[in-house]
Amino acid sequence: MKSSLPKFGFGILFGHRIRSTRERRSGYNVVTCGPNFILFRSCDSRRYNYFLPTYLFIPPAPGSLVATAYASLDSSYDTASHTFWKENSQLVGADLLAARRVYHVDTETLTRFKTTLSEFVGTHNYWNLTIGREHHDPSSMRMIKSIEVTEPVVYEGGETEWISVVFWGQSFMLHQIVGFLPYQAEHLSDNRQQRKMVSLALLLTHSNADPTLLRNVYTTKTRLHIPKAPALGLLLEEPLFESYNRKLSAANAAFEEQIASINAKAGKGLTGTSSSSDNIPSAVDPPLDARSTEKLNLARSAIRPLLSFAPFETQIEEFKQKHIYADMRSKEEKEGMFDKWTAGIEQGEIELAAGIRGVPVPKEVKRLLNQQQPGPEREGSGTKVNSQKAGRGNAFAGRHSNASTVLLVDSEDEGLGFLDSKTLRSAEMEG
Repeated sequence: MKSSLPKFGFGILFGHRIRSTRERRSGYNVVTCGPNFILFRSCDSRRYNYFLPTYLFIPPAPGSLVATAYASLDSSYDTASHTFWKENSQLVGADLLAARRVYHVDTETLTRFKTTLSEFVGTHNYWNLTIGREHHDPSSMRMIKSIEVTEPVVYEGGETEWISVVFWGQSFMLHQIVGFLPYQAEHLSDNRQQRKMVSLALLLTHSNADPTLLRNVYTTKTRLHIPKAPALGLLLEEPLFESYNRKLSAANAAFEEQIASINAKAGKGLTGTSSSSDNIPSAVDPPLDARSTEKLNLARSAIRPLLSFAPFETQIEEFKQKHIYADMRSKEEKEGMFDKWTAGIEQGEIELAAGIRGVPVPKEVKRLLNQQQPGPEREGSGTKVNSQKAGRGNAFAGRHSNASTVLLVDSEDEGLGFLDSKTLRSAEMEG
């Protein structure tokens, strides 16, 4: 006899499975899902975490090309008065990098960064933070639900201060936050929009710009070239299935009501609670007829658990801190990847500062940019520069001269290209 109850298909919530060469763990749950369940389509929002050192908030060095450009755009800009440069203006190379790594961000700068990030919250046109989209493309409209910034932390065994930026959004586009990471469970098509959000907020903070200036990114019809922040710090924290879970909760309630109704008709009381546990008839309960038994079993089997990572929250957090974030900090300590990034985006930073204000690059700064060509060697660095590549993202000595390798390219199509190919592969800079 056919039942009127809907049939349920099967799906798997991959839950949480983590591995390491030092330690192997697994904590995962297999659950049954509704018919035609597709994981990435049922995921209606995601949380990403971007982990970064606070020395990225140090403004460009006094007299550098970037500082000169900022001063040309804003007469009140004075990086020489910044505490860090007052104490370390004579340092170069490894000594400068060491000083940058022990820098702690001040409350005012961090507050300005948070305020700038808050301009992303809501529904906006993100066409300027991705590629292959135009201003009028309706698919460029995306919603960011919230952005939170954690308090700065210096981890045991290190000197560098770190913060986390947690993005919760409906969906993200190519390059919007940062780029594909080896730490992500899946390579989702929308997981790279965040890179430019982090970069844009950082660079606006560097220039002491009004946070509301960020709104021009949405409204302008001019393509702005926004450098992409390093991929190293990005982690997909959690895919969320809110819509699916709401529908599932309603369906589960209906099945529970049906179970209670069947039990009530069988003489087990109006509450639907059996005299024995788990609604299993006891010896004194009136027996159910075959049809009622079939309905009862189908209703029980149709109840599904919600899709949630909550059962593994402790394991995830422990592993994340012990292995993922520890590995990020180790890579930064050994390779200085965030420092190399800031040293290699000078031209892009200058053009963005002018473009977002709707003005051209000042003539004197443009003249200096044209004069700055990749030299045979970067000051304070043993790395030779390939002078065959020129154009957007040319390497300029001037912001600070402590990087051990130089970024040459920051185009929308190519991503960031390192001279050091081993570092490039490690950083996954191109996503």
